[in-house]
Amino acid sequence: VSFLYEFCSLGKSLQLVQQARLF
Repeated sequence: VSFLYEFCSLGKSLQLVQQARLF
């Protein structure tokens, strides 16, 4: 479960980074 949680949080952080790059 912790692995899935870390993977989900990592994906969210990556999305935030990509959005920041767009702006």
